[in-house]
Amino acid sequence: MNAYWKQTGLTIASLSLFFAGCAKSPQVAEEATIVPVSIDRATPRDLPETLVLPGRVMPREQTPVLATAAGQVQSVLVQVGDSVKKGQLLATLDTGSSQATLQEAKGAIAGIEAQIRRLQSGNGIATAGISSVGGSLADDTSRKIALLESQVQTQILALAQALEKPGPDTPEKLLSISQQLQRAQSQVSLLQTQAFVGKSLDVFKAPLLQTLQAQLVQAHQALHLAEAQVKAAQITSPFDGVVLSKNAIAGTPSGPGVPLFSVGDVAQVDFEVLVDPTLQARLKQGQAANVQVGEHSPVPTTLASVSPSLDLQAKSFTAHAQLDNDAGEYKPGQVGQALITLDPHTGVLTVPTSSILHEGSTAYVLLAQGETAVKKTVTTGYNNGTYTEILTGLKKDDPVIHEGLDRVQPGTKIQIITSGTSPSKSSMKTSGEPQGLHEPQALHEPQDLRVLPRSRS
Repeated sequence: MNAYWKQTGLTIASLSLFFAGCAKSPQVAEEATIVPVSIDRATPRDLPETLVLPGRVMPREQTPVLATAAGQVQSVLVQVGDSVKKGQLLATLDTGSSQATLQEAKGAIAGIEAQIRRLQSGNGIATAGISSVGGSLADDTSRKIALLESQVQTQILALAQALEKPGPDTPEKLLSISQQLQRAQSQVSLLQTQAFVGKSLDVFKAPLLQTLQAQLVQAHQALHLAEAQVKAAQITSPFDGVVLSKNAIAGTPSGPGVPLFSVGDVAQVDFEVLVDPTLQARLKQGQAANVQVGEHSPVPTTLASVSPSLDLQAKSFTAHAQLDNDAGEYKPGQVGQALITLDPHTGVLTVPTSSILHEGSTAYVLLAQGETAVKKTVTTGYNNGTYTEILTGLKKDDPVIHEGLDRVQPGTKIQIITSGTSPSKSSMKTSGEPQGLHEPQALHEPQDLRVLPRSRS
């Protein structure tokens, strides 16, 4: 009997302890669901969207110097790296008889011009004693003919008188008068011929001048061609610069279009950025860029141009940023990289990227409102890997949970153990931070609170 009641008492005591334990379990479970979290506040900041691309230093102005005539390279007067002036002789070509042709052309022009001057001055032709032509010559000839005809008439009258009254000296007088008469008649005939030729020249003078002037034009064309041939034999620098390359070798043949040198202006250089075709559309003239060449410090500049087509020589799309090179620090061909700011995203509202959750295609964050996690749908913009731009859904200083998210869901009781950007500092901006170079927020070790983990949807 005693043993029975003793067993019964033990059973009752055990049941009492069991129910007492069950009465306390809801409190323990409630305490176990309070999850410690860390928050960061939605903060305006500069979030520059940047892109790092390779490139090389190129002369601002670079021109190939080409041969324009066929010939053999006779002499090479410069070497790679030499500074040259505009018009300075770089090399000469042997183009054959170009100098002789030039002298012949000059001689032909001088001869034609002399003929034109003589014809225009009236002294162009002298035939059978004729010394001049023109209007003034015709008048003078007429006067001389009239005078001689008067003298002939006088001589004829004297001859008649001598025959009417012969004397001892009559034969001599007759001989003298006869000779004078012949000379006068000869002069009259000469002057008449001269007058006739003068009139003929007046008729043909204009066509003759036109022919000579046409010949002069052709002679000048031949001169220009000869001068071009001589000039083509002299290879000169197109501007002040430096010889970047040399293909000319004395004794070797050359021809029109063959590059002999390359001359560039290295006082002002460009950084040629090599652009992937998929990125070309995002680059724009005027975008900010930090260019670093070799061991030199980065230099702030801007994109001066963006090529709309493929550069066949570089086999890539290209963009150019200008660099000052007065000190000669940069050498053509040096390689480097450009950090290009595609979009500055100045003063945009941001949260840590780790705080962004997704449910299908919808992005959301969990806000710490009091002691409860509250879901807030957001629209996101640019993400640099550390921070994400918030376009809609949040306002400045909203407390966003960014640590402990794997143990929190909407409605979960939370306890804030650390806070990121404080309200007093929320207006501070970080600017000029390139992509991937942001310092991450300090992360805290999660506590083991024996809460089942929640997967992100």
